Amino acid sequence: MNSDLGIILLAFLFYWFSLLLLRKKVSRWSLWVNLSINVLYSAFFLHGMYYKGQGGASLGWFIYLLFILALHAIINLLILLYLSTKQK
Repeated sequence: MNSDLGIILLAFLFYWFSLLLLRKKVSRWSLWVNLSINVLYSAFFLHGMYYKGQGGASLGWFIYLLFILALHAIINLLILLYLSTKQK
């Protein structure tokens, strides 16, 4: 396995873990919206990384994908933190 692919896999696992934690606090509709948004931007960045990455440009696509995955997971975890403190 390529090291870049392993890093992307870990980023997706971190994001899906945040969705699993969020599953107990929000509605299914919200989870479907999060997942569809994830599929859209992941498809965009992965397409750019594999098919538009000539001359080292794939590194930029790779960094953008990791950044947006981490940002989305952190936002989900902050929502989870807010909802868990709001209920107490």
